[in-house]
Amino acid sequence: MVANDRFSDENGVRLNRLGITDPQALAQAETDSSLPRLERLNQMGGIQGGRYDQAHLKQIHQKLFEGVYQWAGETRADREFQGHKPTYVTGFKETMTYAPHKEIEQRLNAIGAQLGKENNLKGLSEEKFTERAAYYLDQYNHTHAFRDGNGRTLQAAFTQLGKEAGYQVEFSRIDPATLNRARDEAMVRQHAPQDAQRNLQPLKVMFQQIVSPAPGAAAEQLRDPNQARQSAPLSPAMAAMDARRELEVTGYRVMDVVANMPGAGNYERGVAVGKGVEATNLNPTAITTHLAQFQQAAEKISKHSGLQGPDAAQDRSDAKRFRTAAEQVQTIA
Repeated sequence: MVANDRFSDENGVRLNRLGITDPQALAQAETDSSLPRLERLNQMGGIQGGRYDQAHLKQIHQKLFEGVYQWAGETRADREFQGHKPTYVTGFKETMTYAPHKEIEQRLNAIGAQLGKENNLKGLSEEKFTERAAYYLDQYNHTHAFRDGNGRTLQAAFTQLGKEAGYQVEFSRIDPATLNRARDEAMVRQHAPQDAQRNLQPLKVMFQQIVSPAPGAAAEQLRDPNQARQSAPLSPAMAAMDARRELEVTGYRVMDVVANMPGAGNYERGVAVGKGVEATNLNPTAITTHLAQFQQAAEKISKHSGLQGPDAAQDRSDAKRFRTAAEQVQTIA
């Protein structure tokens, strides 16, 4: 059970309209209610006039889940829920942290605006559409707007995005485990920013399995290259979000490395790094307090005699990335 979870009762079961107190029964009721609603929404073409911002995603979430949850359409910000989730997608335990709940509206609107600069992916080849769809799905997933139901909400949003760009996007063609694994691999960002496409490759491959050109002259016109807009430079808001994500993913891995080093005090130093990363994630101005600590942790790893071999290449890379990200966050904070 998660502390301070105002979406759930005292036993950790989500508050619901049906009076269900068994989590398995509630999960089944949610599926039985939301999947037909998802199918109907997709058939209708999604939320007409949606701009892929907070208002758009909240409307989708409400339509999908209002049959079960009284909080359908509320973001995590409405009940001040933060949360994080573990994943073992790399073979090791990783911590997936989401956008600070206070920033959800700002972030969703920034992502929607960036997508709008690309004309909502109209005019792209199938190859390019899957590449850019992977990028944006990862951005929305990291923001993680809702307590539950993010996956189905994004399925509806990207089905609509595809239709409006001349493509059929059919998530039913893959099993949920494939989507979840690709999503998690993008979240943990094993590869450095200069190799960012490698982090998104599993999501792109996933989209390649579910995307196909929609039939008809109208869809063909939507794919006309004259409609395409070049990928615009990241807005300041998007660039800041990216720097902070880099700090998070590398910071928690640096925490683990330092905490597991032999020697007195290293465990405590590692824990302190983790707490500093969490504080900076929630409030980037905290970087002024923690920057020196982060730099020292990165240097400790890069110079450690036991971390110079090929088996520690990821650790050294993360340390270098962590230091760079910390200095970037200081600049933009």
